[in-house]
Amino acid sequence: MGALTDDMTRLCGEIRSMRKARFAMKSELARATKDRKAAVRKMQAGFANAHGEMARKTKAGREAFASNLKRAVARKRREFRDDLAGAQRAWSGAASARIRPVEPVKRQFAEPEAKAGQKERAMAQPAGLSKPQGKRKA
Repeated sequence: MGALTDDMTRLCGEIRSMRKARFAMKSELARATKDRKAAVRKMQAGFANAHGEMARKTKAGREAFASNLKRAVARKRREFRDDLAGAQRAWSGAASARIRPVEPVKRQFAEPEAKAGQKERAMAQPAGLSKPQGKRKA
């Protein structure tokens, strides 16, 4: 055989071996891609589970904080209301039995009649129980 025949035989063998290598590489890439996709799905499922657990824990924490805050605010409002009622009793002197504790305000703005009634009560206080005016001398 001649040199051309030998070269053509060698070239044909190289083409076949490269084709087999290409198919092997493609199948290896497909398998690696399939494995990677499965690993990513598993990792995303883990993230979703962790996120759900974290959301449940933080929600419980927020609910507990809001509940504690509501109780604390209600307690402070009660204390303030009782303190205000005590101050009113102290200012009214002997008439303390007639004065009721102040009810919590339910509206943002008081009506004009209610304000007028407050002014009348303030003006009706005995002169000796009024607040001291000016600076005290030591």
